[in-house]
Amino acid sequence: VYTVAPARGTPTTAVVYTHGGAWIHETAPQHWALVAQIAVEANAAVTVPIYPLLPFGSAQAAHDLVLGLAERLIARHGDLIVTADRFVLAEVRADGGSVS
Repeated sequence: VYTVAPARGTPTTAVVYTHGGAWIHETAPQHWALVAQIAVEANAAVTVPIYPLLPFGSAQAAHDLVLGLAERLIARHGDLIVTADRFVLAEVRADGGSVS
């Protein structure tokens, strides 16, 4: 799990970002560039889980990882995340799959 945040100031939004890759590819460089852009433009702490890929992982394992991560972030930062627009689950999918 990685977290990317703006270099200056305190983030006001939390984002959990899951990458595309059809369950067989790691996070691509363009995904990391998008994560950095989201962090700066949305003043957000963007958390990127690295879930197990096929054939070693499954959709259920990825779902459980992302759900658990979201629950921990809300528990840890719930006082800051008081509205729906302050906590975001985001993903890039080209394959029609989803982990959130």
